[in-house]
Amino acid sequence: MYTPIRSTKSMRSASIEARSPRATKESIPADWPTEPTTLQAWTPSSIIFIFLNALGTVACCAFIGLAILCWTLDGQQVVLDDGSANVLGQIAEQASILGPTIFPILFAAVSSTALRMIARLLAERGEKLGVLEILVSSRSIYGAVESQFYFGQVTVAGLLILLLWSLSPIGGQASLRLLARTQSVTNTTQSIVYAPTGPMGWPSEDINSTYEVDRAIIPTVQMLYGATICAPAPMKRSPEDIWGNVRIPTLEAVSVTPPDLDGWHAVPENLNVEDFASLSGLPVNKLNLQSNTTATFEVDYSYTDLKCTNNTFFDRNNDTWTSMLGYPYDGTFLNFNRTTNPYQLTTRPTTSFFTTFDSRRAQPLYRNNLFATPRILTFGANFDRTFTDNSSHDGTLIRNCTLQTKYISARIHCTPLQCRAVSLRPSPSFQSANPNVVPYAHLGFSFARTFPFVLAPTSNTNSTQEIFLRGEDMPCAAGAKFDWTPFTQDVPDGTFGRRLALAVNTYVAIRMDPYSLIQGVKGPEDTRTWVNGTETTWPSFLEGEGRRGRWGTAVVGTGREMYRCRWAWVGVQLVAALVLLGLSVGTVVLRWWVRGPDVMGYVASLTYGEDVGVPEGGSAIDAMERARRLKGVRVRIADVRPVERVGRIAFVAEGAGRVLGRLEKGRLYW
Repeated sequence: MYTPIRSTKSMRSASIEARSPRATKESIPADWPTEPTTLQAWTPSSIIFIFLNALGTVACCAFIGLAILCWTLDGQQVVLDDGSANVLGQIAEQASILGPTIFPILFAAVSSTALRMIARLLAERGEKLGVLEILVSSRSIYGAVESQFYFGQVTVAGLLILLLWSLSPIGGQASLRLLARTQSVTNTTQSIVYAPTGPMGWPSEDINSTYEVDRAIIPTVQMLYGATICAPAPMKRSPEDIWGNVRIPTLEAVSVTPPDLDGWHAVPENLNVEDFASLSGLPVNKLNLQSNTTATFEVDYSYTDLKCTNNTFFDRNNDTWTSMLGYPYDGTFLNFNRTTNPYQLTTRPTTSFFTTFDSRRAQPLYRNNLFATPRILTFGANFDRTFTDNSSHDGTLIRNCTLQTKYISARIHCTPLQCRAVSLRPSPSFQSANPNVVPYAHLGFSFARTFPFVLAPTSNTNSTQEIFLRGEDMPCAAGAKFDWTPFTQDVPDGTFGRRLALAVNTYVAIRMDPYSLIQGVKGPEDTRTWVNGTETTWPSFLEGEGRRGRWGTAVVGTGREMYRCRWAWVGVQLVAALVLLGLSVGTVVLRWWVRGPDVMGYVASLTYGEDVGVPEGGSAIDAMERARRLKGVRVRIADVRPVERVGRIAFVAEGAGRVLGRLEKGRLYW
């Protein structure tokens, strides 16, 4: 292609610069070799090279050691049995956190040095320029990819280098994933003792009660019962009572959840107050759980279920309601030295309601068939004009409630902070028990005599207790009043029966054994209480012989946080670290084989040619050492034939006595 030649004058004015003075002896560095020298085995750069490679080798060994350490930590505890931390585990975790940062840096330093050393060895023995260029330019993963595009073909050397560089991010991420923490649970068994409930554990069905015992225990019962009734509503809905005893829901409350294959119904999370069998819980001996332990055990539990019907209202002048009372009516009100009419003055204070039971013990007809049919509890609510809108509504509301005992098995799960019932089912141990057996034989008389007065034995009304029965969860609150709750006759029978059962079961549980609720139960290890494991009777305040304590077995799970080695990532880490170690050691070995100076990949490598214009000599010096000695020499890429028609581009030193020209876009160059 013909290109017009510019005039010499124009060319000189456009591209010729003033001649620089020739290099003088003063411009030669003082430590520059002026005579022929041999190849130097030890130079400052080679010493630095050996030192850095030694550090790289140690670092590679550290990553291998980290993988081996994680291997040995597999299955070890994070916190040892003596409470101290696993020091080796802490070291491994901290090193794993730093791994993704350090490993890629180390990999780049070692692999780039190794590739350059391989290129030097091949250059001394003779190799294609393309191979050498790929090796030198692939000192980063980007350079490895870029060189493949520039050459326009995929080479074996390029693929191997890409595979090598892929180990950098993989190895870094592997070091972060070498070790994990998992929970391991070791199960042991432990005997437990808990209080029998209802008819459970009685030597016979004859439950006696004496007035002397009543007088001694009633003040305690009043205090504890009042505490449960007046407890905050969230406490009444919690899985434990105010003393830390686990509360058991009713079987009806959990029947909404489908049973599993063994008949267990899961206990819902959010329960209402009347979904529990009692406001008081089941006393169980203290398990002394540690912060990392849990316990699961099963208990048998019984409660009285009430079905209230026959909601009948009697006018205050109508005494026919007395025929519904179970105890003989002999001209006094419920045999309590009160007049027949509850609205007249009495020798004892009256309450807003009363209770009584059918007195089968007093009737010979029931002697041989005492529990053939359910017992009846009669609840009578006395309405005074003070609590009604119309005086014509004054009178007595009677409800008859059948009593039956429900026997259930409850699965209890305990943590160091709380125990809760997690599932229920009908008790297999008591599936043949007669549900008509209830703890209200002679106890019924005592119950009827004391229950209405338990919260206010000297007042004319017992509003707190009846407000609770009418649906108020916090009857002791300042805003809880009679006129804020439905009238007793307006409360549905189902709701009234559940709340009355809740109050009755709470009172009877406290009446049977008030001190275990607040003091707890002695554990199986207490030989003064338990003889030979199970023989000693349970303390009772209802009869002389006492009941048998109930025993069970708790599965205590000790949770330990363990180290778990991720074997796949350990393998990846070992492969990457071993490859890196091989490159580091191989680089040191190749350093002894390579004789020529290190001229690969430096700017100073461009000054080895004769036409550069730097002082002669120094060809045996490494490029970095050469750069240190020539650091004051100005160099440039320029046109070394500016006066000719076709120029030539070269890397030259300024001040070499040459005429240099600037590079131009429209000019031709060889």
